[in-house]
Amino acid sequence: MKFIIIKLDKEKYSQVIQKLDELKTNDNYKRNFDCYFIEEKVTYSDDFADKFVVFNDEYYAINDDKNSDEYFYNKFYFLKSESEFNDLVKIYKITNLYKRDRGGYMVGFNNNTFICFSQMSTDSGLNSPNVFKILFLQILSISYQGLNQEFLQNLQNLDGKFDDVVASDLTFKIHNFRLKEIKCNLYKSHIGDETYEIYKMIVEYFDFKNTFEKISQVFQEIFAVKTREYEIKNIKLQNDFNEHIKNLFEEQKKQTLEREKQDKKMNKFVKLGTSITILTFISVIADIFNLWDRFKVNF
Repeated sequence: MKFIIIKLDKEKYSQVIQKLDELKTNDNYKRNFDCYFIEEKVTYSDDFADKFVVFNDEYYAINDDKNSDEYFYNKFYFLKSESEFNDLVKIYKITNLYKRDRGGYMVGFNNNTFICFSQMSTDSGLNSPNVFKILFLQILSISYQGLNQEFLQNLQNLDGKFDDVVASDLTFKIHNFRLKEIKCNLYKSHIGDETYEIYKMIVEYFDFKNTFEKISQVFQEIFAVKTREYEIKNIKLQNDFNEHIKNLFEEQKKQTLEREKQDKKMNKFVKLGTSITILTFISVIADIFNLWDRFKVNF
């Protein structure tokens, strides 16, 4: 049995993901490892799948690999033949191998191919515990690698401005990164000795622990530096703003003083004008009375 694992883009396949979220409410699909294995035929794009895995807030379609040469990344093989297992190990040059001591069960993997061989009659498909746990570990490795790629993309996008929106977004990404990292950390008490042994091989092969520590450290350093830059920028902006306000007040004060001076000058002119007007009016009245007196004398 050959499968390819396709990580679904949340925006591109939003309707499919909505359907899977609805199906997740069925407890029958809940599996160990805090994930869901959903067997329902769902059409997406020009293709369809009837097997999906939901883990770490990520959605994966498990498609039958009808043409194994067509796809290079994320292959999963479940085999009942040991000779086929050995052939694929040679073809894919797989050096990471786990073999059960009592025989009848082997696992091999490299960067993008996982192979599971089981002779047990109960292991008949992906839903079988011995098979599904290897499929899950491959999806775990894809999730690990996806976090690393996402981090690099986020790093490239931080070259621009750093404001409240960017700071909030970066805080969310750090928080989301750590939540996903926590879910990728498995413990022997939860998954069993054998699964944990294979998990340790995967973590060591992909160097996930060291990579995550570096990513986490860089995230923190970037956030600290960018936050400091933002604070310094804010201080400068605040100082510029305060200086601008101060200049406005000074200008307003000057304008007020100027208006007061103008008002005082105007008051003087008004008073002088009023005095002249009154004196002129009195003079005119006096002249009228003088003319009246003369008029009376003549008559």
